[in-house]
Amino acid sequence: MSDTNREYMNTKQAAEYLGFSTQFLEIGRHKGYGPPYLKYPQVVKYRRCDLDEWAAKHLRQHTSEVA
Repeated sequence: MSDTNREYMNTKQAAEYLGFSTQFLEIGRHKGYGPPYLKYPQVVKYRRCDLDEWAAKHLRQHTSEVA
């Protein structure tokens, strides 16, 4: 099983899965625009189903659609 097929992913795995940098996810957590995540002491995890849902909410058909 590849790392991006896991149910729970760390920041690096989630970034690879979505095609973003780890920095994008880290800043998104801080500023509140990133995908939902689980926060444990010293560990951040993302659920694959949450990443898929978050990505689907950002799907656009053309550039004139409001983000």
